[in-house]
Parts: sequence; C-alpha cells; structure tokens
Amino acid sequence: MKKFGLILLGLFLPLSVYALPYIGADIMKYGIEYSAISPSIDASTTPTWYTNGTAIYTNWDGIDHPSIWVEYDAAITQGSWNIGLNVQNHGTLPASGYLTFDILSKLTGNSVTDEFTLHILASDSEVQNGFINTYLAEGDYTIRYKWTNDYYVQGQYC
Repeated sequence: MKKFGLILLGLFLPLSVYALPYIGADIMKYGIEYSAISPSIDASTTPTWYTNGTAIYTNWDGIDHPSIWVEYDAAITQGSWNIGLNVQNHGTLPASGYLTFDILSKLTGNSVTDEFTLHILASDSEVQNGFINTYLAEGDYTIRYKWTNDYYVQGQYC
C-alpha cells in the first residue's frame, strides 16, 4: 500500500512533538511545501496563514472564513494510497473545546473528485494524524484542506 502523507496544517503546529507523527509515507510534504494557499502567508490583513519552521497554521476556520484553505499537489502512481495529514493545535486547547479537528478534504485529478472529512484527535501536546485509503489511477492530483470546526473564545487561549 502506498502512502501520501502531509505534515502540515496551517492551524496546527507539529514542532513540539511528544508523540510520533506519521512519517512512513512514500510522498511527504511539509506545511510550507503547499502548491496553493489562500489568502496568503503572513498577510497584513486577517484571516491569514503563518509559518513556524516547516509548519503552517491559521487561527481561522474555512467555514466562517471560506477563503481559508491550503492545497498540495503530487504525481501519483497507480495503486492504493493513504492520504492524510499530521496535526497539532497551535496554542492551548480550552477544556470545554472540541475533541477532534474536522478537516474537509477535497481530492481532485485524473477525472476524480472525492470529498471527505478527516476527524483527527485534537491535541495541543502531541502530533495526531488522520488518513483515508483510496485507489487512484496514475496521474497528477491535488488535495485541498479546510479546517471546519474552529473553537475560539476570546481571552481563553490563543
């Protein structure tokens, strides 16, 4: 089984790692290795994306702010692929917050369009991962990620 993993996501910070992230992928991309991002990195207006080492993060979800998304491209050989990402919250999760990060994912390429939601355990101390398995024909593919369940209470965490 082939694996397409992404270490990223702009809203999470996979740097202070206490658990092991998923690293056994045939294709690995860091957050900063995106092919397209909206609206931009370190923009002077909000919402925006930020960098931290090889990771990217945002404080805004893609539902309340539909312009917030990130895409990654990969040339895929025919076969069964695990497609997903490693995530960790940037900042401290509130006790009354959420249990999972919900990431709307859209895979396109080679006459394929597939949408799915990754539900990844929420943590501010350990890198977590989520994947789907799908069979793909050889070709160029793009995966677009949008974080859909932001939980921000002003003054409780950042």
